[in-house]
Amino acid sequence: GVTNMAQGEHLEAQAHLFRALKIRQTLGEQENQALTEVALGELKYHQHQYEEALKHLLPAVNVAQQLNLPASLKEGSRYLAQVYAALGNYKEAYQNHTLYKTLADSLVNQTNTRKIAQLETQYVYQQKQDSLKVIQAKKEGALQAEIQTQKANQRTILIGAGLLGIVLIILGLFY
Repeated sequence: GVTNMAQGEHLEAQAHLFRALKIRQTLGEQENQALTEVALGELKYHQHQYEEALKHLLPAVNVAQQLNLPASLKEGSRYLAQVYAALGNYKEAYQNHTLYKTLADSLVNQTNTRKIAQLETQYVYQQKQDSLKVIQAKKEGALQAEIQTQKANQRTILIGAGLLGIVLIILGLFY
């Protein structure tokens, strides 16, 4: 229905949206019902049927407020402001427009806060990964140094044993 509305196919949009509304009412999905009511209100607004738009938007906004659905409340108040303005009720239009702007800013701030928190988490994770790599590199360096030291000690022992053996052989020959 929303797609039909965006394409200007208002009759098909209305049929789909009313069908969706009935299904959501049957299933008791109040959240999705509010979304559908807002879409119907938007459709009726675009059709210049302002009283019909109010019949859909007012219950949708009430449900959205009760269930704390900021996205539905934002869109509902947006179209309520436009409907009231078209009807000449500028006080209600102003109040709903103010609510819409407040919610829009709030949702943008929430989105930005989430993005910042996600970036901070990624940064901390990357720092830990980098410090683990540094620690691992230091441990590998220390291990390589220890291996080199052990190899040098083994060579020294072999050379010393070889020289001792040669000295003993020479002493054995002279004796």
